[in-house]
Amino acid sequence: MMEYHMMSKTRRTDVRSAARLVYLSTARRFMKPALYKPEILRISVAETRHVLIESKGYKSLIGSILLAIAMKMVTKLVMKWLDENLFSLEAVPPHYTEGEAGYVARK
Repeated sequence: MMEYHMMSKTRRTDVRSAARLVYLSTARRFMKPALYKPEILRISVAETRHVLIESKGYKSLIGSILLAIAMKMVTKLVMKWLDENLFSLEAVPPHYTEGEAGYVARK
């Protein structure tokens, strides 16, 4: 979990926001999302990667390294949401919660 500290809090928040939007739109495509968890994971991670690559923050050499870290974080976030059966807009909070990948406790 330490590698997430290489990314700024703003960047981690942007990654989580993008992952949340993509995840929720992907989950809505299925009538019973609990039955299609592997597909939702695969589609969500791939589409989030595409969204992040298209953003300006990942077009440099350092950005490409951070993209790899961001994708690990996205995968862990989506897996956590799937494991907890969070498929609605209200169920996945718009802000970090303790225990999520990339969460940093306030000092």
